Formats: sequence, structure tokens, C-alpha cells
Amino acid sequence: MKKLSVACLCFILCLLCPVGCTDKTDKHSFYAQSTLNKNFIPDLPKIKSDGKTSLNQGRFTFTTTEKEFEEYLNSVYDYLASCSFEYFGYPTEVFSTLFGGAPKCTFEFGYELSDFQTLIALSIKGEDIYEEAKTGKHYFFVWGKEGVDNQSKNDRQQIVNARYLQIGCYPHDDYVYVYMELKYSLMDYTFYLSSD
Repeated sequence: MKKLSVACLCFILCLLCPVGCTDKTDKHSFYAQSTLNKNFIPDLPKIKSDGKTSLNQGRFTFTTTEKEFEEYLNSVYDYLASCSFEYFGYPTEVFSTLFGGAPKCTFEFGYELSDFQTLIALSIKGEDIYEEAKTGKHYFFVWGKEGVDNQSKNDRQQIVNARYLQIGCYPHDDYVYVYMELKYSLMDYTFYLSSD
């Protein structure tokens, strides 16, 4: 009986953990092409940073100037807007979380870059976020191209296989600290059309 319990526990942990111990990167330490393909954004502009970059659990970080961040952000937005996704927008509120994680968010269509500026991801993280991060600029892009789940729950329809990109920066000395985060695991954000 104990062996069966241990086997079941191992199976559950394997389902919840991402496959592999390290993130795959390209030669510039940016997201690997396979990651971009899985997120339906194969030609996402790559950052060109002279500073240190890192990728850990789907979160890519680097430092740059504020002007270079703005230029890069605009190129990312232009690229995503050109992809002609069926659903392209941003989260408006978190309406449920599963044991403190796996947030469920309502989705709203976005039409210009300013629509995507939101602190919603910071509000979920709570106290562990740096004060300086709250003074930065934060954007949250959500997209889907596979329709909605017609099995409605709570008068909401889930966007099937939705993907997202969080990108933002906050000041740090003479430069800005920039982060990017793509969908990384099964226990991650899900997005629903509002019932309105």
C-alpha cells in the first residue's frame, strides 16, 4: 500500500513540474525557437542587450536603458498586433485562484499599446514584489487562436490554449531592469471572456 501511495505522489509531482531542469535558450540566451513556436509567436523580436541576460522558469531578464526598452516594447507590440490572433487582449481582473496559484482572469480585447498596461500580475504576487517594481511600467498581452471552450463555467467561456507575455521594467540605478515572462507550465494563468 505504501508503494502505491509513493507511486501516486510521484506521478502527481511529475504532472505539476515542468519538463526538464533548465530552460532552453538560443545562442543569445533568449527564448529557444521551440518555446516561441509553442507560444504561437515564432518571430517575436529578440532583445539585443550588452548587459547580463538570464532565463529562469519562463522569465527572461536583462538590463537596458529606458529608451531601448520603449523601442523594444513597441516592436513586441507591433509584432503581436500583426499576428491576427482570434483573441488579443489583456486580463482585467483575477476572479479566482487555485490554492494561491493558477489565477483565473477575465479577458478584454486590446486595441492600442496603452490598453495592455496593467499591474494585475504584481497584485497577484503581493508582498514579495519590490517597491521599485511598482514604480515601473508593466504590460500583459494575452492571445489565443483556437476559439473558446463552449462548456461555460460561471457564465464565462475559457479561451482555449491561451498564451501570454508579461513584459515590464522598473528603474535600477542608471538603467532599467526588464523582465519578460511567457506561459511556462500547466498550472498557469487561464483567461475567460467576461459574461457581459
